[in-house]
Amino acid sequence: MVEHKFNLDSMREIPETFGVYWIINEKTNQNYIGETYSLRSRLKEHYWALNANRHYNDLMQSDYNKNSSIFSYRYQIIEMESQDFLVQKDIQVEAESRAIYECIDLQIPLYNIHIPSGKIFIEYNNTYSLIHLTIEERDIFTVLRENPDLMNQVKILISSKKTKS
Repeated sequence: MVEHKFNLDSMREIPETFGVYWIINEKTNQNYIGETYSLRSRLKEHYWALNANRHYNDLMQSDYNKNSSIFSYRYQIIEMESQDFLVQKDIQVEAESRAIYECIDLQIPLYNIHIPSGKIFIEYNNTYSLIHLTIEERDIFTVLRENPDLMNQVKILISSKKTKS
């Protein structure tokens, strides 16, 4: 997959189709992963929200405000054979889950999962959950490595959200 600068000019060529996308902070390698039925529109929504200082992911918004030029994106088109919307949604969410698991396994930091004020914050499929912790640490990978049960909770939470959508 090719990375593109996070600007409107580069988004003109994105197809309006199903896919998974990554918004990447090139300085920290932190990723935001999402899925959509309309890649161009969804990436433009993120672009406009970040530029208007109204993005729902506060951590990504804060980093974007500090230096928007270090953000890029990439995407993966998902070919759909079924015309059934629920089947299509399941396929999209499954692809997004695989991308999130891969980042967790490779210890790539995610805007979708971070630790503010001693809690693990998980943003998945535009829904939010908190897993309370008794730590003040922001390195999620250290926390997950040291707490395999917590890692299983994160995977279970992501999987349960997938089945509810």
